[in-house]
Amino acid sequence: MFGRNNGITAPADQYSTINPNGNEIPGVRNVDEDLFSDKGAAEKKTEENKDNTRSEITEFLESGFEKDGYNDGYDDPSVETMNTSVNKIKSDYIFLIEKKISALNQMIMNLQEDSIKISGITETDKNLIESRIAELRKLILRLFEEKEGTDLNKGSVMKAVNAYKAGFRKGVSDFTREKIIGTSTGMF
Repeated sequence: MFGRNNGITAPADQYSTINPNGNEIPGVRNVDEDLFSDKGAAEKKTEENKDNTRSEITEFLESGFEKDGYNDGYDDPSVETMNTSVNKIKSDYIFLIEKKISALNQMIMNLQEDSIKISGITETDKNLIESRIAELRKLILRLFEEKEGTDLNKGSVMKAVNAYKAGFRKGVSDFTREKIIGTSTGMF
């Protein structure tokens, strides 16, 4: 009916299959066994992106500040270079905090708008929304404290600053050793 054979069918005796007993069954085609097999429930395939589970602030704090400090210390072993870079680290960190605070405030506003727009919201759902808003506000307060701590050389940013300074000191040390060794041996 749906084939392209214009109503002409092959005779049934043209096809045959051998059953497990070894007997030939005329008119039956071989069908792949896997065609109807069920290998279990279908699963939704998702790509897990680990980068999405980490915040920008975490990514920033765990980036290669020690290596950057080493390179700066080796290339330009001056206190001015170190102070400028430390201030840049702090300002970049503050920028990320402000960006996160802005995003959290937007989330709070969206939750409040949604709770107003939804008519007939249950008391349980309303409590869940209020609870989520309260948690977001606590997080914003922690971010403000972190931001203030940055100016006072306290808080999480000090991990990055200390890594940079350690790398910078090592870079200066290696630069100095090479300079001393190179001049004393007359190689340079």
